[in-house]
Amino acid sequence: MASTSHQNSFKAQNDPIVTFRDRSVILERINWDYKNFSTVAGTNKKPFNITFTRRCPDSWLRFRDSCYFIEKTKMEFSDAEISCYEKGATLFVANSLEEFDVVMRSAALNFWSWTGLVQFNAMSQPKWLSYGGVEPARLKWLVSPYTPASNGRTAASECAAYYNSEVKIASYNYFYPCNLQFGSICERNATLINVSLPQ
Repeated sequence: MASTSHQNSFKAQNDPIVTFRDRSVILERINWDYKNFSTVAGTNKKPFNITFTRRCPDSWLRFRDSCYFIEKTKMEFSDAEISCYEKGATLFVANSLEEFDVVMRSAALNFWSWTGLVQFNAMSQPKWLSYGGVEPARLKWLVSPYTPASNGRTAASECAAYYNSEVKIASYNYFYPCNLQFGSICERNATLINVSLPQ
């Protein structure tokens, strides 16, 4: 969720920029967005309790306003989503090609990592599971020109993963069955990092 706006503001979908002076509105917007993120995990997620800071935890990477955790433990997509939630984060949503390239360079080499990009049955196009992601067609896919079908999207393959090759030009996105076990990348905003999970 790296913000493209000023670091002391948060832009909610179709809303004006809200400054940190009105923290309750920001928290409400962030928590509302995440409650709608549980599409795959299938659980009702309670809102986070959030405090404000500017540092990433140990073992997390930082890029601009976000922190990223590179999960090398292999798991299914829904388990990866839950694992990120337990860290106070969401699966990675790239807000720009630059962010995508920087973060994915740190993913497990010569293997796949889940991101927050899916195309479930009711969706006509791939979508990020959280607001603000870059247009999926702009990413590097295995087959070009890009279409979901030419890049593995079927009723059985609805979750996108990224293959991070040692040779950068050989890296790509592709749709796979969501029950395959891959690494994953979690993301959370660096200014809202001290998250305590609800009991």
